[in-house]
Amino acid sequence: INAMPDIICLKDGEGRWLEANDFYLQVLLLDGVNYKGKKDSALADYSPYYTNIFLEAEKSDETTWLSRKITRKEQTIPRPERINLIFDIIIVPLFYHDGKRKGIVLIGRDITDRKMAEDALQREMRFTKTIIESSPAFFVAIKKDGNIVLINHSMTSALGYTEDEVIGKDFLSTFVPENDWETLIEIFKKVCKMNLPTANENYILKKDGQKLLIEWHGIPIRSEKREFEYFLGVGLDVTEKKKLELQLNQARKMEAVGTLAGGIAHNFNNLLTGMQGYISLMLMDIDSKNPH
Repeated sequence: INAMPDIICLKDGEGRWLEANDFYLQVLLLDGVNYKGKKDSALADYSPYYTNIFLEAEKSDETTWLSRKITRKEQTIPRPERINLIFDIIIVPLFYHDGKRKGIVLIGRDITDRKMAEDALQREMRFTKTIIESSPAFFVAIKKDGNIVLINHSMTSALGYTEDEVIGKDFLSTFVPENDWETLIEIFKKVCKMNLPTANENYILKKDGQKLLIEWHGIPIRSEKREFEYFLGVGLDVTEKKKLELQLNQARKMEAVGTLAGGIAHNFNNLLTGMQGYISLMLMDIDSKNPH
């Protein structure tokens, strides 16, 4: 049992320690202690730092014996001036043929690293979700079958839906005008085959039927086996931007027309000035009594 990476402890039917491996003794600061024949409550005197752990162990053993079933729990064991250890504890009750208590076996696997990794992953996921939910941009994830698996609040709010109304629904039939389906299907097929980001603009429909022009930037997400899992799209509502661009282009056209008209008028004025000069010269040579 000393060669095993787990903590191991064997107790008799009264809860007295029979055998424990070195790892468990080190964890509970019982190195050099004659533990055999002692209950957990008695061992607490040898390692006061873990009094609560020992007392809790006696309660857990009793609960396991009464249930007559294997019990399992996660237990955090604090360590002075060190990182706390987390164990996946399994407690096995043993009985004689007549039903009397024979003993109990405790086995604990150190899952500290795994729990720390899980906690780090959870923090990262919460951070990512916060970014997605607080962003004014639209976020949507679409599976290969076209169904929506993720959508952020900005998008549902702008389109007049709730998340529950659209999760699991087909993206095209829910949001895209029918005359744009063919174009987007072809884009989606290319995305599934390739591993390159895409950029395109298309209209999507609000719940009330109004159209919004969205500038999409997307990328395919693949599994470790490089198989396509879903498409992640980030969209920006450019409806008002396009309207302003059209207005600006119209203004520029009007400005160009005005400039052209001004140039024509200027040239025409130049012609009139020359004509007026020639007429003035002609009038100087005509007798003032001439009726013309």
